[in-house]
Amino acid sequence: MKSIREITESGGIISADLVKRSGTWHHGGDEHEVEFYVRRLAFGDIDRVYNRDNPDASQSAELISMAIRLGDDGDEALTYEQAYQLNAGLAMLFSDHVMRVNGVGDEEASTDPKASPRPANSGSKSRRSSAARSQKPSNV
Repeated sequence: MKSIREITESGGIISADLVKRSGTWHHGGDEHEVEFYVRRLAFGDIDRVYNRDNPDASQSAELISMAIRLGDDGDEALTYEQAYQLNAGLAMLFSDHVMRVNGVGDEEASTDPKASPRPANSGSKSRRSSAARSQKPSNV
């Protein structure tokens, strides 16, 4: 590739296309099926989340609010505060799909809507304390 046109045609410049996904999460002994959309995020979107000046904010809640879309046409977005308040199992489901659709982590499943999400990881790869990143939003 040697031109912007070629990079764009090969998917090197991201459009904010929505990718329809579905999954199951558990709450109160019940299994809940959820259908949703994941917006493709550009490098700048992801970089902004990981390099912002607010270490007290939840990076996962920010990514969920940026990328997850609900409703029949994917026209409903969660606010940061709503994403922060999600059931942990549902938040992990959304987070796994955001990462997969955007090619962060597990490349093999990035375009397969039926792919099983990776098992939840209780650890953090960040050197900052996960407690510091997960501070409750001040306006909740």
